[in-house]
Amino acid sequence: MRICLVSLSDIPDDLPSLSFGESENKRLAAIRNPHRRKESLCALLALRELLGNPLPRIQRDPNGKPFFADSSLPPFSLCHGGEWAAAMLGDEASGAVGIDLEVIRPYPYAHRIAKRFFSSREYAEFLEADGSEQSFFHLWTQKEALSKLHGNGILSEEQAVADFCASYRLSLPNKTLMLSVCSEHCGKALSWQSPSECFTQIQIEEIFKK
Repeated sequence: MRICLVSLSDIPDDLPSLSFGESENKRLAAIRNPHRRKESLCALLALRELLGNPLPRIQRDPNGKPFFADSSLPPFSLCHGGEWAAAMLGDEASGAVGIDLEVIRPYPYAHRIAKRFFSSREYAEFLEADGSEQSFFHLWTQKEALSKLHGNGILSEEQAVADFCASYRLSLPNKTLMLSVCSEHCGKALSWQSPSECFTQIQIEEIFKK
């Protein structure tokens, strides 16, 4: 599996017209909020960095999960959050994949959301970790990543995720990201991959502090 992480601040707002295929161009044009549009665009740029240009034709299922029209191409997942966007490319070993990220930050709604959406197992783990923002985003990004793998929204209260996903705490200048990834065949696909081996970057010399 490979991942590309992009900082939105390193991508100019006045990019020349880029083509990601007719359907994705229409979807981008329909996003009225400029920041939201840039988030989606940067996630596609990250995917293009992994696969090369031109990007293969993308389709979306009824729930909005993206996939390549050519079924011989690998599965992928896109995400964005906190001025960052990312793409994850799976392979034959991984099967379907999911990715999510968040900036670790003060979040006053953490306990309320955790109580509503976390399974009893997850909520107990959250409280045992002192209910900190880091423990919240650790579990939340795992739930989001797994929902993107399946393409069916945030999982129900009874579905725990700790056995399906892996999370990485990434220290960047002035902020820290929580990045979670999951795969259909998590036992093999997540065990051999370390963060330092799978990240690439666009238009940035150094993203990660080692």
